[in-house]
Amino acid sequence: MKKESLHKLLPVIGLVLFIAALTLLSREMRAYHYQEIVQRLKEIPSLKILFAACLTAFGYLAMTGQDALACRYTGVKLPYRKIAFVSFVSSAVSNTIGLSALSGGAVRYRLYSEWGLSAVEITRIVVFCTVTLWFGLLLTGGMALLLEPSVMPGVVHLPFVSAHPLGILFLTAITAYLTLVITRQETLRVGEWKVRLPSLPLTLAQMVFASADWLLAGSVLYELLPSSPMLSYPAFIGIFVVAQTAGIISSIPGGIGVFEVVMITLLSHLMPTDAVLGSLLAFRGIYYLGPVMLGSLLLGA
Repeated sequence: MKKESLHKLLPVIGLVLFIAALTLLSREMRAYHYQEIVQRLKEIPSLKILFAACLTAFGYLAMTGQDALACRYTGVKLPYRKIAFVSFVSSAVSNTIGLSALSGGAVRYRLYSEWGLSAVEITRIVVFCTVTLWFGLLLTGGMALLLEPSVMPGVVHLPFVSAHPLGILFLTAITAYLTLVITRQETLRVGEWKVRLPSLPLTLAQMVFASADWLLAGSVLYELLPSSPMLSYPAFIGIFVVAQTAGIISSIPGGIGVFEVVMITLLSHLMPTDAVLGSLLAFRGIYYLGPVMLGSLLLGA
């Protein structure tokens, strides 16, 4: 009964967060005219936009590695071109819509089932890819927050002086899982579920591809932002991961609104707010809308 009540509350919580994000974003933008933001968007050099598009392509290529590892973990043998096709379409959809296990999972089920995979095999692939997503976030976020621990406390009111504890928390979760993989190779029981842990080499490869995915995604936005001597790349990645985490937790499609509010809040003391919003709009177009439009066309074909 409690689970059903929580399940019903989740959409309400997401709606409340979305409204709160829009309210904060509207308040932040009150001092700027939309023409200023459009002008900032136009000021982004064409070469930067092209480079950001190339980084996006490499990012989605890294995601195909995650699906390839998932198929290897499941024992499924498919040509790489099929795996890459499923990975690109499902990743483009899940990045834009959110709730990757459901949205991307539905696309994976639709395509993999056409090629003879069972429901159990597809479920294992979806779970593996979802876990990989969080591994990358925890690993890149943890390393970035340890390298640049002072990026957040001056801007966001945190219950601790340094962001070190957050970085340590992220890396502790990764270390705990690695320890589990090393010390326990048999099937792991979680309640009524039986989970077969991947081998150590497969787990390490999983973390490499996942980290590459997050680093490339962050690099797309970093490239589009105005240069600032006060914002190092590790510091930016820490901010980016925190904003993405907030967007994922909100369950709002693509974290829209929530991601922007966190990014603007954390970067407003380093560069003009209208410039940040212009870069965020370009990022949405290049990293989200472009791939999902191409993925939809490929899926339709």
